[in-house]
Amino acid sequence: MTGSLKTAIADIALSRGGWRSLPGVPPHITRSLAILEKRTPDGGGGRGDPEGDRAFLQRAAARAVADLSVSEARRALLPAWRDLVPEDGAAERAAPNVTSEWVRALTERLVMMGWRPADRRLALTWLDVFPCVPPGDFLSQAARIAAERHAWPLRDAGKRLQLWDAESGPRALGKALLAGDPAQVLSDAALSARPDAGIVRAAVDRIADDVASAGPANAARDVTALLDLLAALPGNSEAPFSPGVVHGLMAPWLDRAPPAELKRRLQTLLLARIGDPRFQGGARWASLAQAMAARGHPNASRVEGLMRQWLIGEAFELFFKLLADTTGNAQQWQRRERYWRRYLDAGRISNAWFILGNDAAHWARGQGDRLKRGQYGRLNAGADADQSALLMRISDLTIAEWSNDGSCCFWKPDASEMPQFGAQWLDGKNLRASRVMEALAARDRARTGQYLWQAIGHRGAGWETRFDNAIVGRW
Repeated sequence: MTGSLKTAIADIALSRGGWRSLPGVPPHITRSLAILEKRTPDGGGGRGDPEGDRAFLQRAAARAVADLSVSEARRALLPAWRDLVPEDGAAERAAPNVTSEWVRALTERLVMMGWRPADRRLALTWLDVFPCVPPGDFLSQAARIAAERHAWPLRDAGKRLQLWDAESGPRALGKALLAGDPAQVLSDAALSARPDAGIVRAAVDRIADDVASAGPANAARDVTALLDLLAALPGNSEAPFSPGVVHGLMAPWLDRAPPAELKRRLQTLLLARIGDPRFQGGARWASLAQAMAARGHPNASRVEGLMRQWLIGEAFELFFKLLADTTGNAQQWQRRERYWRRYLDAGRISNAWFILGNDAAHWARGQGDRLKRGQYGRLNAGADADQSALLMRISDLTIAEWSNDGSCCFWKPDASEMPQFGAQWLDGKNLRASRVMEALAARDRARTGQYLWQAIGHRGAGWETRFDNAIVGRW
């Protein structure tokens, strides 16, 4: 782990009575900073009106820099640099005629002005578009010159946090964010209106990268510190997480289990921000895994799989308890639970959906946040009130197991009436050995030459072996 950030996290662990604070800022400086932020139309470097900025930039870039008015040149700087250095995943550039030469000339003109509002825009543009590709180093030097020729918070913050250094800035800012009140740190750096500025994201990503490589002894402490920082950052309650942050939160647990409370906290946060990888959030998790791999994170694909297994495991435990409390034959279900737990513990169940009868649904409503309506489906017909079903995916098989009486059903790909994970309502006759399913299986065999569905009962001593044979494909 990078030395300075590792030291900062260790300091936090030692100071359990509270966060270590940065030196206070005199009240008159804070008031001056607030006035400065109010003077800029977009809140001191904020995104303002992106559509208006893009339209303005297209018009401005068609003219020579020298022909722009002072206010036009100042307004054009931030959208021009954003267009020249688009964020990851951005679509085509808004103004293709914005060349690096035009942007450099625009930057030089603002530097030569020596005008306080123009200097503020230069400094905040660097902090916003950071990290830049060349000629980004030119912008950092322009920002340094602009910030250091006025007696204002930007000059002090730039020196203290090394904000104009592409390598040291994120590390110093990250250390300050960990050690102090994030809102105050951003205010001191004139970033209170831009908590999602590029340099802030880079600082958090730097912390996350270090946390991801933390040793086993420090993993829980460091992940907790990162979670606390994310919760404390202004304007971060609904912002999407970067691939680096998700990797930092999850990578320490690829080969070890987190403490139970920390695991619940991680699951709650990532479900809220990204979604459930088993259902509606699957595409977002897949996109994050690709982005993690592109950033060079090892085992990126395992992160999504880990979250999936956590959720399946937690839901299984709750489902086992639910059935023990509501099934009409607890002993019968216990044997089935022991069988399926082998596949769960081996990590072979890649998806699960719980389909509850009336008794179980009534029980679930009393669980509050532990089992919400969107986490299970309902049986609308074809089952008794005390019956529930467990839908699983193992390899390419979809499997429906019943809580008590009822055969277990297996569907191969392309089978008719295959139940869907995430479905809110399902008919019991399509989940068990019914005449409807037998007729569909016969039709599928005539169509494909093989059985795509079968039902296996639990009678006799050897049903576990018959199930195993079905799962490995020996139909």
